[in-house]
Amino acid sequence: MSLTAKVLTVLLIALVVGIVGAKAALRRKATAPDIAAAASGHGQHHEATSSAIDWTRVTDRDLDVADLFVTARTEGIGPALTKLERHAAGDTVMRDMGHVIAHALGRFIVGRRDGDPAVYAECREVFQAGCNHGVMEAYFASARATTPDAVAPRALDSLCDRITRPGAARLVSLECAHGMGHGLIVRYRGDVRGALAACDHLTDADARRECHDGVFMENAVRATSSADMRVGTAAVEAGAAARQQPPLARRGDPSSPCNGIDERYRDACWTYQPIIALEEAAGDQRKLIAVCEEAPPAFRDDCFFGIGKQATGWWQDERRVAGLCESIAAPGDSACVAGAADSYLDEMWTGDRAMIFCGAVAARKDACYETVGSRLALMRTDAAPMARECARAEGDFARSCLRGVERARTPR
Repeated sequence: MSLTAKVLTVLLIALVVGIVGAKAALRRKATAPDIAAAASGHGQHHEATSSAIDWTRVTDRDLDVADLFVTARTEGIGPALTKLERHAAGDTVMRDMGHVIAHALGRFIVGRRDGDPAVYAECREVFQAGCNHGVMEAYFASARATTPDAVAPRALDSLCDRITRPGAARLVSLECAHGMGHGLIVRYRGDVRGALAACDHLTDADARRECHDGVFMENAVRATSSADMRVGTAAVEAGAAARQQPPLARRGDPSSPCNGIDERYRDACWTYQPIIALEEAAGDQRKLIAVCEEAPPAFRDDCFFGIGKQATGWWQDERRVAGLCESIAAPGDSACVAGAADSYLDEMWTGDRAMIFCGAVAARKDACYETVGSRLALMRTDAAPMARECARAEGDFARSCLRGVERARTPR
Protein backbone atom coordinates (compact mmCIF):
# COMPACT_ATOMS: atom_id res chain seq x y z
CA MET A 1 0.00 0.00 0.00
CA SER A 2 1.40 3.46 -0.92
CA LEU A 3 2.01 6.12 1.71
CA THR A 4 -0.90 8.17 0.36
CA ALA A 5 -3.22 5.19 0.57
CA LYS A 6 -2.12 4.49 4.13
CA VAL A 7 -2.77 8.09 5.14
CA LEU A 8 -6.19 8.04 3.51
CA THR A 9 -7.04 4.75 5.18
CA VAL A 10 -6.25 6.09 8.64
CA LEU A 11 -8.11 9.30 7.97
CA LEU A 12 -11.14 7.60 6.52
CA ILE A 13 -11.53 5.24 9.45
CA ALA A 14 -11.74 8.27 11.74
CA LEU A 15 -13.82 10.30 9.32
CA VAL A 16 -16.43 7.62 8.68
CA VAL A 17 -16.84 7.29 12.44
CA GLY A 18 -17.17 11.06 12.82
CA ILE A 19 -19.63 11.48 9.98
CA VAL A 20 -21.86 8.67 11.22
CA GLY A 21 -21.89 10.31 14.65
CA ALA A 22 -22.52 13.75 13.18
CA LYS A 23 -25.46 12.50 11.10
CA ALA A 24 -27.00 10.99 14.21
CA ALA A 25 -26.46 14.22 16.14
CA LEU A 26 -28.08 16.26 13.39
CA ARG A 27 -31.14 14.03 13.41
CA ARG A 28 -31.39 14.46 17.17
CA LYS A 29 -31.49 18.25 16.85
CA ALA A 30 -35.03 18.16 15.55
CA THR A 31 -36.65 17.53 18.96
CA ALA A 32 -36.31 19.59 22.13
CA PRO A 33 -35.79 16.66 24.54
CA ASP A 34 -32.70 15.64 22.60
CA ILE A 35 -30.94 18.99 22.21
CA ALA A 36 -28.60 18.14 25.07
CA ALA A 37 -26.88 15.59 22.85
CA ALA A 38 -26.47 18.09 20.05
CA ALA A 39 -25.27 20.79 22.44
CA SER A 40 -22.34 18.75 23.70
CA GLY A 41 -20.80 18.63 20.22
CA HIS A 42 -20.23 14.88 20.42
CA GLY A 43 -21.82 12.24 18.22
CA GLN A 44 -22.02 8.55 19.02
CA HIS A 45 -18.73 6.71 19.53
CA HIS A 46 -18.03 3.71 17.35
CA GLU A 47 -15.07 1.41 17.67
CA ALA A 48 -12.63 0.89 14.82
CA THR A 49 -10.58 -2.13 15.80
CA SER A 50 -9.17 -3.10 12.43
CA SER A 51 -6.59 -1.40 10.25
CA ALA A 52 -8.66 -2.35 7.22
CA ILE A 53 -11.67 -0.46 5.91
CA ASP A 54 -14.60 -1.52 3.78
CA TRP A 55 -14.10 0.75 0.79
CA THR A 56 -17.51 -0.16 -0.60
CA ARG A 57 -19.06 1.86 2.23
CA VAL A 58 -16.97 4.98 1.73
CA THR A 59 -19.10 7.86 0.46
CA ASP A 60 -18.17 10.81 -1.70
CA ARG A 61 -18.43 12.99 1.41
CA ASP A 62 -15.92 10.81 3.25
CA LEU A 63 -13.50 11.17 0.36
CA ASP A 64 -14.09 14.93 0.23
CA VAL A 65 -13.22 15.25 3.91
CA ALA A 66 -10.11 13.08 3.52
CA ASP A 67 -9.10 15.23 0.56
CA LEU A 68 -9.15 18.28 2.82
CA PHE A 69 -6.34 16.78 4.89
CA VAL A 70 -4.37 15.85 1.80
CA THR A 71 -4.78 19.47 0.62
CA ALA A 72 -3.63 20.75 4.01
CA ARG A 73 -0.57 18.50 3.81
CA THR A 74 0.40 19.41 0.27
CA GLU A 75 -0.81 23.01 -0.12
CA GLY A 76 -1.32 24.34 3.40
CA ILE A 77 -4.11 25.13 5.81
CA GLY A 78 -5.45 28.12 3.82
CA PRO A 79 -6.34 26.18 0.65
CA ALA A 80 -7.84 23.39 2.78
CA LEU A 81 -10.15 25.84 4.56
CA THR A 82 -11.14 27.40 1.24
CA LYS A 83 -12.04 23.97 -0.09
CA LEU A 84 -14.01 23.23 3.11
CA GLU A 85 -16.00 26.44 2.56
CA ARG A 86 -16.88 25.32 -0.98
CA HIS A 87 -18.08 21.94 0.25
CA ALA A 88 -20.06 23.49 3.10
CA ALA A 89 -21.84 25.86 0.73
CA GLY A 90 -23.52 22.93 -1.00
CA ASP A 91 -23.69 20.30 1.75
CA THR A 92 -25.51 20.96 5.03
CA VAL A 93 -23.78 18.07 6.78
CA MET A 94 -20.36 19.44 5.83
CA ARG A 95 -21.50 22.89 6.97
CA ASP A 96 -22.59 21.59 10.36
CA MET A 97 -19.33 19.65 10.71
CA GLY A 98 -17.30 22.68 9.62
CA HIS A 99 -16.04 23.66 13.07
CA VAL A 100 -15.03 20.09 13.91
CA ILE A 101 -13.22 19.62 10.60
CA ALA A 102 -11.47 23.01 10.78
CA HIS A 103 -10.46 22.15 14.34
CA ALA A 104 -8.98 18.85 13.16
CA LEU A 105 -7.15 20.55 10.29
CA GLY A 106 -5.44 22.89 12.75
CA ARG A 107 -4.38 19.98 14.96
CA PHE A 108 -3.23 18.01 11.90
CA ILE A 109 -0.88 20.71 10.61
CA VAL A 110 0.57 21.49 14.03
CA GLY A 111 1.28 17.79 14.44
CA ARG A 112 3.06 17.68 11.09
CA ARG A 113 5.18 20.68 12.11
CA ASP A 114 6.37 19.26 15.40
CA GLY A 115 4.00 21.26 17.59
CA ASP A 116 4.86 24.68 16.14
CA PRO A 117 2.10 27.14 17.19
CA ALA A 118 3.15 29.56 14.42
CA VAL A 119 0.63 27.67 12.26
CA TYR A 120 -1.92 29.95 13.94
CA ALA A 121 -1.04 32.79 11.55
CA GLU A 122 -2.13 30.63 8.60
CA CYS A 123 -5.67 30.04 9.93
CA ARG A 124 -8.71 31.97 8.79
CA GLU A 125 -11.43 32.46 11.36
CA VAL A 126 -14.19 30.65 9.47
CA PHE A 127 -16.34 27.95 11.07
CA GLN A 128 -16.19 29.66 14.48
CA ALA A 129 -12.40 29.85 14.35
CA GLY A 130 -12.12 26.06 14.46
CA CYS A 131 -8.64 26.08 12.92
CA ASN A 132 -7.41 28.63 15.47
CA HIS A 133 -8.67 26.59 18.41
CA GLY A 134 -7.30 23.35 16.97
CA VAL A 135 -3.84 24.88 16.61
CA MET A 136 -3.80 26.00 20.24
CA GLU A 137 -5.00 22.63 21.53
CA ALA A 138 -2.41 20.77 19.46
CA TYR A 139 0.39 23.04 20.63
CA PHE A 140 -0.40 22.58 24.32
CA ALA A 141 -0.73 18.83 23.78
CA SER A 142 2.67 18.68 22.05
CA ALA A 143 6.11 17.95 23.47
CA ARG A 144 6.99 21.63 23.02
CA ALA A 145 4.54 22.64 25.73
CA THR A 146 5.57 20.05 28.32
CA THR A 147 8.40 22.13 29.78
CA PRO A 148 7.82 24.60 32.62
CA ASP A 149 9.18 27.37 30.39
CA ALA A 150 6.23 26.92 27.98
CA VAL A 151 3.73 27.91 30.66
CA ALA A 152 5.84 30.51 32.42
CA PRO A 153 3.97 33.82 32.87
CA ARG A 154 5.93 35.72 30.24
CA ALA A 155 5.69 32.89 27.68
CA LEU A 156 1.93 32.63 28.02
CA ASP A 157 1.37 36.38 28.03
CA SER A 158 3.37 36.89 24.84
CA LEU A 159 2.27 33.77 22.96
CA CYS A 160 -0.72 35.16 21.07
CA ASP A 161 1.11 38.33 20.06
CA ARG A 162 3.95 36.19 18.72
CA ILE A 163 1.81 33.92 16.55
CA THR A 164 -1.06 36.16 15.40
CA ARG A 165 -0.53 37.49 11.88
CA PRO A 166 0.49 41.16 11.70
CA GLY A 167 -2.33 43.65 11.26
CA ALA A 168 -5.04 41.16 12.22
CA ALA A 169 -8.28 42.30 13.80
CA ARG A 170 -8.55 42.34 17.58
CA LEU A 171 -10.75 39.24 17.69
CA VAL A 172 -8.08 37.11 16.01
CA SER A 173 -5.86 37.55 19.06
CA LEU A 174 -8.79 36.99 21.41
CA GLU A 175 -9.62 33.71 19.64
CA CYS A 176 -6.03 32.70 20.33
CA ALA A 177 -6.59 33.32 24.04
CA HIS A 178 -9.84 31.32 23.91
CA GLY A 179 -8.07 28.41 22.23
CA MET A 180 -5.34 28.69 24.85
CA GLY A 181 -7.95 28.00 27.52
CA HIS A 182 -8.94 24.77 25.76
CA GLY A 183 -5.31 23.79 25.33
CA LEU A 184 -4.36 24.50 28.93
CA ILE A 185 -6.96 21.98 30.11
CA VAL A 186 -5.04 19.37 28.12
CA ARG A 187 -1.65 20.69 29.27
CA TYR A 188 -2.75 20.50 32.91
CA ARG A 189 -4.35 17.06 32.45
CA GLY A 190 -7.88 18.18 33.15
CA ASP A 191 -7.02 20.36 36.15
CA VAL A 192 -9.47 23.24 35.67
CA ARG A 193 -8.03 25.33 38.49
CA GLY A 194 -4.50 24.87 37.20
CA ALA A 195 -5.59 25.95 33.72
CA LEU A 196 -7.41 29.01 35.10
CA ALA A 197 -4.35 30.03 37.09
CA ALA A 198 -2.28 29.81 33.91
CA CYS A 199 -4.83 32.02 32.12
CA ASP A 200 -4.33 34.59 34.85
CA HIS A 201 -0.84 35.24 33.51
CA LEU A 202 -2.42 37.10 30.57
CA THR A 203 -2.21 40.80 31.35
CA ASP A 204 -4.88 41.91 28.87
CA ALA A 205 -8.25 41.71 30.67
CA ASP A 206 -10.24 40.69 27.55
CA ALA A 207 -7.71 38.01 26.63
CA ARG A 208 -7.74 36.71 30.19
CA ARG A 209 -11.55 36.43 30.11
CA GLU A 210 -11.40 34.63 26.74
CA CYS A 211 -8.91 32.17 28.18
CA HIS A 212 -11.22 31.54 31.14
CA ASP A 213 -14.06 31.03 28.63
CA GLY A 214 -12.03 28.40 26.79
CA VAL A 215 -11.32 26.55 30.03
CA PHE A 216 -14.98 26.42 31.05
CA MET A 217 -16.18 25.53 27.56
CA GLU A 218 -13.75 22.61 27.46
CA ASN A 219 -14.75 21.57 30.96
CA ALA A 220 -18.47 21.67 30.09
CA VAL A 221 -18.01 19.62 26.93
CA ARG A 222 -15.92 17.05 28.79
CA ALA A 223 -18.48 16.93 31.62
CA THR A 224 -21.30 16.13 29.19
CA SER A 225 -19.41 13.86 26.80
CA SER A 226 -20.76 10.74 28.50
CA ALA A 227 -22.78 9.59 31.50
CA ASP A 228 -19.66 8.70 33.45
CA MET A 229 -17.89 12.02 32.73
CA ARG A 230 -15.04 10.39 30.87
CA VAL A 231 -12.37 12.68 29.46
CA GLY A 232 -12.89 14.52 26.19
CA THR A 233 -11.50 13.91 22.73
CA ALA A 234 -8.64 16.37 23.04
CA ALA A 235 -7.26 14.58 26.10
CA VAL A 236 -7.55 11.18 24.47
CA GLU A 237 -5.71 12.42 21.40
CA ALA A 238 -2.96 13.75 23.65
CA GLY A 239 -2.49 10.24 25.00
CA ALA A 240 -3.15 11.36 28.57
CA ALA A 241 -6.61 9.92 29.22
CA ALA A 242 -5.53 7.73 32.12
CA ARG A 243 -3.95 10.69 33.91
CA GLN A 244 -6.71 13.23 33.35
CA GLN A 245 -8.57 14.69 36.29
CA PRO A 246 -12.34 14.42 35.93
CA PRO A 247 -14.24 17.53 34.83
CA LEU A 248 -15.53 19.94 37.44
CA ALA A 249 -19.25 19.13 37.68
CA ARG A 250 -21.58 17.20 39.94
CA ARG A 251 -24.44 15.07 38.68
CA GLY A 252 -27.76 16.33 39.95
CA ASP A 253 -26.46 19.88 40.45
CA PRO A 254 -27.01 22.05 37.34
CA SER A 255 -25.19 24.96 39.03
CA SER A 256 -21.95 23.03 39.51
CA PRO A 257 -19.12 24.00 39.20
CA CYS A 258 -20.07 27.69 39.06
CA ASN A 259 -21.46 27.70 42.59
CA GLY A 260 -18.15 26.46 43.97
CA ILE A 261 -15.55 28.20 41.82
CA ASP A 262 -13.62 31.30 42.84
CA GLU A 263 -15.67 34.49 42.41
CA ARG A 264 -13.39 35.98 39.74
CA TYR A 265 -14.09 33.09 37.38
CA ARG A 266 -17.84 32.87 37.79
CA ASP A 267 -18.82 35.12 34.88
CA ALA A 268 -16.97 32.85 32.43
CA CYS A 269 -18.25 29.73 34.17
CA TRP A 270 -21.90 30.79 33.97
CA THR A 271 -21.53 31.68 30.28
CA TYR A 272 -20.89 28.00 29.48
CA GLN A 273 -23.01 26.51 32.24
CA PRO A 274 -26.03 26.05 29.88
CA ILE A 275 -24.12 23.16 28.25
CA ILE A 276 -24.12 21.29 31.57
CA ALA A 277 -27.50 22.58 32.76
CA LEU A 278 -29.23 21.43 29.57
CA GLU A 279 -28.07 17.87 30.09
CA GLU A 280 -29.19 18.00 33.72
CA ALA A 281 -32.58 19.27 32.50
CA ALA A 282 -32.82 16.42 29.94
CA GLY A 283 -33.41 18.99 27.21
CA ASP A 284 -36.31 20.71 29.02
CA GLN A 285 -36.04 24.39 28.03
CA ARG A 286 -38.05 25.66 30.99
CA LYS A 287 -35.78 23.85 33.44
CA LEU A 288 -32.74 25.24 31.62
CA ILE A 289 -34.09 28.78 31.85
CA ALA A 290 -34.88 28.20 35.54
CA VAL A 291 -31.21 27.39 36.20
CA CYS A 292 -30.23 30.82 34.90
CA GLU A 293 -33.07 32.49 36.78
CA GLU A 294 -31.75 30.95 39.99
CA ALA A 295 -28.14 31.93 39.33
CA PRO A 296 -26.65 34.65 41.54
CA PRO A 297 -27.96 38.04 40.27
CA ALA A 298 -24.50 39.20 39.17
CA PHE A 299 -24.18 36.25 36.77
CA ARG A 300 -27.70 35.75 35.42
CA ASP A 301 -27.04 37.68 32.23
CA ASP A 302 -23.89 35.61 31.63
CA CYS A 303 -26.01 32.46 31.87
CA PHE A 304 -28.73 33.80 29.56
CA PHE A 305 -26.05 34.97 27.13
CA GLY A 306 -24.79 31.38 27.16
CA ILE A 307 -28.25 30.03 26.37
CA GLY A 308 -28.43 32.21 23.26
CA LYS A 309 -24.90 31.27 22.23
CA GLN A 310 -25.52 27.54 22.56
CA ALA A 311 -29.00 27.62 21.00
CA THR A 312 -27.52 28.59 17.62
CA GLY A 313 -25.95 25.13 17.55
CA TRP A 314 -29.05 23.30 18.80
CA TRP A 315 -31.27 24.45 15.93
CA GLN A 316 -30.72 25.62 12.37
CA ASP A 317 -33.78 27.91 12.33
CA GLU A 318 -32.95 31.45 13.46
CA ARG A 319 -36.63 32.06 14.26
CA ARG A 320 -36.65 29.18 16.71
CA VAL A 321 -33.63 30.60 18.51
CA ALA A 322 -35.32 34.02 18.58
CA GLY A 323 -38.43 32.43 20.06
CA LEU A 324 -36.42 30.78 22.82
CA CYS A 325 -34.76 34.09 23.77
CA GLU A 326 -38.10 35.89 23.75
CA SER A 327 -39.57 33.32 26.12
CA ILE A 328 -37.14 34.56 28.79
CA ALA A 329 -38.25 37.36 31.09
CA ALA A 330 -36.47 40.72 30.78
CA PRO A 331 -33.64 41.55 31.07
CA GLY A 332 -32.51 37.98 30.41
CA ASP A 333 -34.08 38.05 26.95
CA SER A 334 -31.68 40.80 25.85
CA ALA A 335 -28.68 38.81 27.08
CA CYS A 336 -29.90 35.71 25.24
CA VAL A 337 -30.36 37.71 22.03
CA ALA A 338 -26.86 39.15 22.39
CA GLY A 339 -25.38 35.66 22.85
CA ALA A 340 -27.10 34.34 19.74
CA ALA A 341 -26.10 37.34 17.61
CA ASP A 342 -22.51 36.96 18.81
CA SER A 343 -22.49 33.28 17.83
CA TYR A 344 -24.02 33.84 14.40
CA LEU A 345 -21.32 36.38 13.58
CA ASP A 346 -18.59 34.02 14.75
CA GLU A 347 -19.86 31.27 12.46
CA MET A 348 -18.25 32.57 9.28
CA TRP A 349 -17.16 36.05 10.38
CA THR A 350 -19.89 37.68 8.31
CA GLY A 351 -23.12 39.36 9.34
CA ASP A 352 -25.30 37.13 7.15
CA ARG A 353 -27.02 34.91 9.72
CA ALA A 354 -26.85 37.53 12.48
CA MET A 355 -28.89 39.91 10.30
CA ILE A 356 -31.46 37.18 9.64
CA PHE A 357 -31.65 36.47 13.37
CA CYS A 358 -32.07 40.14 14.32
CA GLY A 359 -34.80 40.41 11.71
CA ALA A 360 -36.61 37.51 13.39
CA VAL A 361 -36.40 39.07 16.86
CA ALA A 362 -39.56 40.97 17.78
CA ALA A 363 -38.89 42.88 20.99
CA ARG A 364 -35.11 43.22 21.31
CA LYS A 365 -34.04 44.36 17.85
CA ASP A 366 -32.11 47.37 19.10
CA ALA A 367 -29.98 45.25 21.43
CA CYS A 368 -29.52 42.65 18.70
CA TYR A 369 -28.23 45.04 16.07
CA GLU A 370 -26.04 46.85 18.59
CA THR A 371 -24.43 43.52 19.45
CA VAL A 372 -23.81 42.91 15.74
CA GLY A 373 -22.03 46.25 15.49
CA SER A 374 -19.87 45.71 18.56
CA ARG A 375 -18.81 42.26 17.35
CA LEU A 376 -18.05 43.53 13.84
CA ALA A 377 -15.75 46.12 15.39
CA LEU A 378 -13.64 43.28 16.78
CA MET A 379 -13.65 41.39 13.47
CA ARG A 380 -12.76 44.25 11.12
CA THR A 381 -9.94 46.76 11.03
CA ASP A 382 -11.50 49.29 8.61
CA ALA A 383 -14.60 51.39 9.21
CA ALA A 384 -15.98 51.14 5.65
CA PRO A 385 -16.71 47.36 5.71
CA MET A 386 -18.40 47.72 9.09
CA ALA A 387 -20.59 50.54 7.78
CA ARG A 388 -21.58 48.46 4.75
CA GLU A 389 -22.59 45.52 6.92
CA CYS A 390 -24.54 47.74 9.32
CA ALA A 391 -26.36 49.25 6.34
CA ARG A 392 -27.97 45.86 5.76
CA ALA A 393 -30.02 46.20 8.95
CA GLU A 394 -33.75 46.71 8.54
CA GLY A 395 -35.33 50.14 8.87
CA ASP A 396 -33.48 52.53 11.16
CA PHE A 397 -31.62 49.79 12.99
CA ALA A 398 -28.45 50.50 11.01
CA ARG A 399 -28.00 53.26 13.60
CA SER A 400 -28.12 50.68 16.39
CA CYS A 401 -25.48 48.62 14.60
CA LEU A 402 -23.22 51.66 14.14
CA ARG A 403 -23.74 52.57 17.79
CA GLY A 404 -22.42 49.13 18.67
CA VAL A 405 -19.38 49.69 16.44
CA GLU A 406 -18.67 53.00 18.15
CA ARG A 407 -19.11 51.52 21.60
CA ALA A 408 -16.62 48.74 20.89
CA ARG A 409 -14.06 51.11 19.34
CA THR A 410 -14.19 53.60 22.22
CA PRO A 411 -11.24 53.10 24.61
CA ARG A 412 -12.32 51.93 28.04
